[in-house]
Amino acid sequence: MENITNKPVPDAKIKIITSKNSPELAKKMKEASAYFMEINDQLYKDLANK
Repeated sequence: MENITNKPVPDAKIKIITSKNSPELAKKMKEASAYFMEINDQLYKDLANK
């Protein structure tokens, strides 16, 4: 079996997009996080009221 973890990246110009270097991605991640926190909060409230 070939170990692919030690192979060099063929194109060193590939840029990984993160929230640190993409304001649009950071905004989307914050919105998604807020949405899921709201959903989870409601789920916990519903469970507590059972």
